[in-house]
Order: sequence, then structure tokens, then C-alpha cells
Amino acid sequence: MSRWSRTATRFLLSKELVTIDSHVPLELDLSAMETQTPDLEACRELFTELEFTSMLRDLAPSETAPVVQLIDEPTKKQAAAFYAVARSMGFRLRARFGRARGAGE
Repeated sequence: MSRWSRTATRFLLSKELVTIDSHVPLELDLSAMETQTPDLEACRELFTELEFTSMLRDLAPSETAPVVQLIDEPTKKQAAAFYAVARSMGFRLRARFGRARGAGE
């Protein structure tokens, strides 16, 4: 086989591989395409898994989510409770200027 015939064979194979076959038999169920209410919990799980945080924010609040209260100026007791929970969940808290806090501080 000559160099030109090998090139032509590769060219034809490449063309065949990139050509979309538009004559594929396809069943079409129009009733499955009707608009329906989304399963918000399933969406929330999928968006969380895929880390689609902006889409998560757009979803309605979860019915099972705890009610969150924003505290602009927490008391020392509230701040201490927050830090205790954060530490128990594995968060390392840092000082304001980036210095790591040790156990003795």
C-alpha cells in the first residue's frame, strides 16, 4: 500500500468517526417532556455533590434545614459557643492576622 493510499484511508476513517449519524432510530415520549415540579432535595444532593454552589443558593430553602439566626454582634458567650462547635467539627481557627492559634493561647 502506498503512502498516499494509507493517507486517504486514514482521512476517510477520520471523516467517518467525526460524522454524526442522524438516522438513528429514536423513541420519542412527549409525555415525559412535560413540565413538572422539581425534586428539590434530589437537586440539592446533586448540586452539593457536583459543587454547584451558585445553583444551590438559587434553590428554595430546605424544609429540613435548621433555622439560622444572624447575629451581627455576638456576645462573648455566643462567640465561645460558636468556636467550640467549629473546633469539634474539625475547623482550625486562626488569629486575625493569620497567626495559628495553639492549644495554650
